[in-house]
Amino acid sequence: MDELFASLIKLLEDQEELMARLVLLGEREMTALKKNDLPWLCSLVSEQEKTSQALSRLEEERVRLQSELSAALHPGSNMILRDFLPFAGKDQARLEILSASLQAHCLRLQDLNETNTLLIRQSLAYINRLMPHFAPNEGATYSPEGHLQPLSKAVVLNKTV
Repeated sequence: MDELFASLIKLLEDQEELMARLVLLGEREMTALKKNDLPWLCSLVSEQEKTSQALSRLEEERVRLQSELSAALHPGSNMILRDFLPFAGKDQARLEILSASLQAHCLRLQDLNETNTLLIRQSLAYINRLMPHFAPNEGATYSPEGHLQPLSKAVVLNKTV
């Protein structure tokens, strides 16, 4: 049983480290968005994706490990992390700290994602306002051969003075 708790704690520590990394990357992403630094933003997004994939693999392992612990403690039940605390013995304090830290990272990451989404939407709105000035061929499309051709539209004459 102690081995299972030790494995769970090690796994949660690894997850906490990855979550802290995602928070740091999210903060850097916000800075890159504010500075309009597209190359840096692209590298950050790539790094976020790799970190998220690693976190996803750890999450699958955590779920498997918790199922194993749950079966050992209360067969037939599906316990969540806080349900293990009374059975953790000397590891209870460490589990509580890791749980609180992971929750804090999740909330911070959620806030960063919301802010970064707003910054991206603001940038896109700005680009959409500028596009007609740089590409006045509204409604243009490409032919199968790759040539730019305007869409045929009915011409409307504005007769107001």
